[in-house]
Amino acid sequence: MSGQYNHELKLERAVQHLERLEAEIERWLGRHPYFLVSKFDPQRGEHSIWIRPEGEPPAELGLIIGDCLHNLRSALDSLAYDLARTYQGGPLSPTIAGKSEFPIFIDPGKFADFRERKIGAIDPRAQADIEGLQPYQERKSFCSHISIMARAHPEAYHPLWLLHILSNIDKHRERHLTLFGPEAIMYGGNAHFADPEVRDAASTESSARILSYRPVDTAAELNVDFSFALSVAFEKGPPAFGEPVPRVLWRIYAFITKDVLPLLTPYLTPR
Repeated sequence: MSGQYNHELKLERAVQHLERLEAEIERWLGRHPYFLVSKFDPQRGEHSIWIRPEGEPPAELGLIIGDCLHNLRSALDSLAYDLARTYQGGPLSPTIAGKSEFPIFIDPGKFADFRERKIGAIDPRAQADIEGLQPYQERKSFCSHISIMARAHPEAYHPLWLLHILSNIDKHRERHLTLFGPEAIMYGGNAHFADPEVRDAASTESSARILSYRPVDTAAELNVDFSFALSVAFEKGPPAFGEPVPRVLWRIYAFITKDVLPLLTPYLTPR
């Protein structure tokens, strides 16, 4: 025995997959699978930078993402199983063991319908804590840190709901990845800009303008060097569309380790 619960081991494995994913994304981007095109509008006196992807991200990235999602989701199910074992004081019956699962619901009615089936063998206090973690609670405790896009339905951007959706997609259909526009833009040279306009980072399936700028001194010879921090995103399908995949997965991992575990592990028997 390692002295660790299964959910701890699975979370460690998820981190390994995440780190490998970041390394493979960096390796792919290191081949520069995109073109940067500079354009000038003489009427507006405006320069712009466009990015055009060349080819899709390697299929292996999708496999690594699937492995990470599997470990994150199964870590929660293993936690629910061990919570039931602890409260029941020993091995679970085949019926309880077969139905044990960490519930994730965006509809409070659905949670009420499946609560007994999935976590009925767990300490009632832990059941209440699990209910408090449900995505539908996000609307009740609105978080200002979520994006403007998410404010209409904040529960859909809850880390557990993202995990639920992405895990189901991984099990049942192919997931498409695309180049993610710049998270950061750095520049150097001799130009001074008047209010440069940086476009919001987003998935880039075709050519897209990512930066517009107007030099203050139009008489001087322009010499500007740009560099961009890029990543990979899900091509389509909210709620994770338009955000770097590693950021989404790290956010899910952080929620599990910082919100879920501190709340529920006190119900487990220390090993």
